[in-house]
Amino acid sequence: MKTIKLFLLLCLLGLPALAEETTPTGLVTAFYSDYQSKGGNVRRLLPTQSQRLESQLFARLTELAGYGPPNPGPNGAWLDFDPFINAQMNAATIRCGAAEKRDSLNYVPVYVSLRSPGHEQLQVHAVVGSEKGALKITNFVYPASDGRPSWDLDGWMISKLQR
Repeated sequence: MKTIKLFLLLCLLGLPALAEETTPTGLVTAFYSDYQSKGGNVRRLLPTQSQRLESQLFARLTELAGYGPPNPGPNGAWLDFDPFINAQMNAATIRCGAAEKRDSLNYVPVYVSLRSPGHEQLQVHAVVGSEKGALKITNFVYPASDGRPSWDLDGWMISKLQR
């Protein structure tokens, strides 16, 4: 009887975490929760995210994360910014908004404050699609700001990694 009660308790505690990642916003929120637990360190975070990131996006990010100033990649490419918040400093707070469906993709707005306390502003849309029947983050799209046009991480990486 004790075993059954323990099993049921473990199921109840674990199910909400699993259920959260069955929605686009839940997936993105879980991703950024891990991001914050790793102190915003992209190179520490990436190896733990292959189940959340679309396989080609994961491969390109992993390749670029292996390069740096002393050893740049093709076309001098390397991650000289944090691609998950589009900044060069750590986030003080991160909040994910409700997903907006566009065609077959969901765009989840990610609001970031770079100072604590500070105003959270839209820094990126995490784009969620499907790969082999599972929800995956397929791209990160940065909104236009300071006179610069909107751009996306995957497109940027593809152009930089062309050999």
